[in-house]
Amino acid sequence: MGVGQLPLNRKDGLRWGPNRALLRPDVRARQNLTIMAHSRALSIRIEGRRAAGVSVVGPDGVNDVGGGEIVLAGGAVGSPHLLLLSGIGPSAHLREHGIDARVDLPGVGRGVRDHPKVWITWRLRDGVSGEIGAPGLQLSARYTATDSDLRGDMMLYPNSIVAGEADGERHFRIEAVNNLELASGRLAWRSADPDVPPAIDLGLLSVEHDRTRIVDAIERSLALGETAPMREIVAGILLPDCRARGVEGLRIIDGSIMPDSIRANTHATILAMAAVMAERMIAGE
Repeated sequence: MGVGQLPLNRKDGLRWGPNRALLRPDVRARQNLTIMAHSRALSIRIEGRRAAGVSVVGPDGVNDVGGGEIVLAGGAVGSPHLLLLSGIGPSAHLREHGIDARVDLPGVGRGVRDHPKVWITWRLRDGVSGEIGAPGLQLSARYTATDSDLRGDMMLYPNSIVAGEADGERHFRIEAVNNLELASGRLAWRSADPDVPPAIDLGLLSVEHDRTRIVDAIERSLALGETAPMREIVAGILLPDCRARGVEGLRIIDGSIMPDSIRANTHATILAMAAVMAERMIAGE
């Protein structure tokens, strides 16, 4: 474990995905390849127990595309959603929404995971050189969280200079990331209409070990901010400032901004919140 340069699949500032890397002009000209632009899959056609085709809507309307084998590459959301729309998934869940359950696969839409991430942000000192827009991610640090038996489960990503909310503001931040989440969520079907997106519950931080590890990452980031090299470039940490989103000149400082119920009486906690925010407002934050 340690710190190193962060390799990225980019070229000329663009993400270098399979479209740019593989679908070259000579490949696009192949007779055995048809690319249907501005089209999307609606459902899979099932004949007996076999996938025989896909219903596709495009500029020319709805068409059925047959094939000896169907390969889905719709992503972590698109593929399970298409399966559910096609009657492939937990049969009880499908019947609740009036869908004919063609194949009972309880695992469809289950086990949804992501990488929980928290940003710790500092103001940059006025004399620090560098422009907003420089490559944002250049280094990363991989490590094992304190008291964790999951080797290399956490990462810290120091960001180059990033823009603040006000014009000309420049910040530095560290992204604290849980790269091996234990909690999992589910993707649920909401409507037979393909235009209605599925409901997604990621189950973030529902496992205690996930919560303790992200707290560990935040504490490590704060400790880095107190080191001598960091103190030369950062002026102070930026914390949530209780401003109402979308409304200028309005803050909310009471129990209603708590993201969850605290495990104690609320009075002293709210007074502490108010005292901290009063200090920040006096300082012009």
